[in-house]
Amino acid sequence: MKKKEYIQVKIIEKYNTDIDFTDRELISLLFYLGYLTIKNNELGISELGTPNDVISQETNCLTK
Repeated sequence: MKKKEYIQVKIIEKYNTDIDFTDRELISLLFYLGYLTIKNNELGISELGTPNDVISQETNCLTK
């Protein structure tokens, strides 16, 4: 069984094109596109992970 990895982040609701696009904006974009899903949410901080094995396999192929 493989280890599940999660990212903790406060999801961006509105993007500002006048500021730099950081990791936080990228993670939020991946969430809105369906590549990440909320696994846990406490005090406005979301714990995000891949929604299923198909997405996990796709993202692993892209990072190799």
